[in-house]
Amino acid sequence: MLLGVIVAAVCILGVTVVLTAHHAPVTITQKIGDLSYIDPTTDGPDWDRLIGSTVGKVGIVVVNVSSGPGDGPDPAWTSVIQREHATGTKVLGYVDTGYFGTTGLRTRLGSTSEADWTSQIEQDVNAWYAFYGSGIDGIFFDEGQDACGPTSGSNAWVDLYSRSNAYVKANHPGAMTAINPGRVVPRCYENAGDVLVTFEGSYDTYVSHYTPLSWNPVDPFKIWHLIYGASTQADMEKAVSLSKRREAGYVYVTDDVQPDPYDTLPSLSYWADEEGTVAPGGSQDSTPPSVPLTPSHSSVGSIEVSFSWAAKQLGCRVVEFWRSECHQDLDRLDRS
Repeated sequence: MLLGVIVAAVCILGVTVVLTAHHAPVTITQKIGDLSYIDPTTDGPDWDRLIGSTVGKVGIVVVNVSSGPGDGPDPAWTSVIQREHATGTKVLGYVDTGYFGTTGLRTRLGSTSEADWTSQIEQDVNAWYAFYGSGIDGIFFDEGQDACGPTSGSNAWVDLYSRSNAYVKANHPGAMTAINPGRVVPRCYENAGDVLVTFEGSYDTYVSHYTPLSWNPVDPFKIWHLIYGASTQADMEKAVSLSKRREAGYVYVTDDVQPDPYDTLPSLSYWADEEGTVAPGGSQDSTPPSVPLTPSHSSVGSIEVSFSWAAKQLGCRVVEFWRSECHQDLDRLDRS
């Protein structure tokens, strides 16, 4: 991400001054956020590997019994949920929001009304806690809208998610919430949930057709990217590297594919590599660099002056001066 920076020109007669700001790596804290729709009765070894991951590498695991909590507590799910929770990972229960019926999706009872969807969502939230107790650390709201409302200036849609978020917080203090639009959302969603999935899609899309947010979250842990179809470990490493530059605090990359890319865990070597590739720690420095008042050296002729700021990627343009005129260039670079 390019940080907007003001470049000050230096008054030198008849010279060309090239101001070059060298790239420096963005440093963020980053963890794996895994959608683990893995059946513990048939794929117990995958769950064992996930639960046995390096402490602190996996920040979130989403569990999904049957498009939600199911009809009652299941001993196999109880076991893996409690074991995963005991590692310090946040275990979130999957809840289908159906876009609150705004796209025509129906509840389990066949309704498309917002009120009926809200009722089903609240029932599922409560069921997760009733069935699995303290092993549940929060709720993952799937099928999130990507607009504030149906018309310009409306917040009708984001208000639905905000109310469900508030319901979870009020009835289950300390719960974490995540909303999954799977694509970029406007800033109106910033406080609608603790975490926002702003990308869910294929590796090829992530590499070649990624759309960035139009606003800048203060905390990278607000953002979660889910990438499937990264068929090789090299692809996975590239996707994780991109997620760091795109400042996603949570990321999960898998070689699994549609129709359900989350029903298995990657191979032992792939998973170990992913654990080692996610950013190990550090903090994001959001402080803009100060404007350089003068270059580090100058001489009559054609010169190059280099500046370097840590923790951000910067770019500067060439500033030219002729005869006795002295121009000052103030060029603010847009974020990209």
